[in-house]
Amino acid sequence: MTEADWLATVDPLVLLAHHTRLASQRKLRLAAVACARHVWPLLADRWSREAVDTAERFADKAADRHDFAVAREGAAEAVGWCELNAPGQPLHAARAAAAVTLDDPTVAARAAARCVLEAVGENAGSLLCERLRDVFGNPFRPVVLEPSWLGRDGGIKFLARSLYDGRRFAELPALADAIAAEGCQTAPAVVTHCRGPGPHVRGCWVLDMLTGRT
Repeated sequence: MTEADWLATVDPLVLLAHHTRLASQRKLRLAAVACARHVWPLLADRWSREAVDTAERFADKAADRHDFAVAREGAAEAVGWCELNAPGQPLHAARAAAAVTLDDPTVAARAAARCVLEAVGENAGSLLCERLRDVFGNPFRPVVLEPSWLGRDGGIKFLARSLYDGRRFAELPALADAIAAEGCQTAPAVVTHCRGPGPHVRGCWVLDMLTGRT
């Protein structure tokens, strides 16, 4: 894959195939979650939504394996219920939610992406790719953190952590302004990404970089 291919593809499975050997287990798990959150409005039961939330917390070590196993069981029951009572979109969405609880994050990400495409159609591919690019960044132009980007008193790192923990992704332009105010002219990719339209998700490469997550 070339950088042009990476930027142009609208097939999330192509992006995932490229990143399988590059990304951490956490990143791949959060990629799966990002895909499942695309069909959040179609998740009509609490078990599916709890599965997505728990998998996200599990990736960040805020949920343990017991929580993860319970979430998997609940998601499987939701899929079974949908198979009998809500075929079509709700079933595919429930399967996407269940996919995020698979043990292997690589398999989870691919399965979640496929289920989302089945739920809402191939036209969703471009939006899923944008979510994945938010998680993985541009592997052809890796950005290395410079200490100055964190601010003289560490305030930028604190802000980034607050936005991440609170899922306040709509406030990322404020983070860009804070970085620019520090005179960090060497971080154009970071500032541009924060000011971009998103979508931004847990695992956003800029927030991960600023908070020391991998």
